[in-house]
Amino acid sequence: MAVELPIGDVTLYADLDIPQGATGIVAFAHGSGSGRHSPRNQFVARELRDRGLATLLLDLL
Repeated sequence: MAVELPIGDVTLYADLDIPQGATGIVAFAHGSGSGRHSPRNQFVARELRDRGLATLLLDLL
């Protein structure tokens, strides 16, 4: 699910996915040169979700 985090005058954008029965969460904080839509990051997040972990992919820049 798309998430918007308003922080002061800035809004950060993220994707949050929580599989049923999740046992934890992994947060990916992306900066310059990468992002939440990168195929590599999507692959790693999908593998983690398949193993029961929620993922938050967050663009900082």
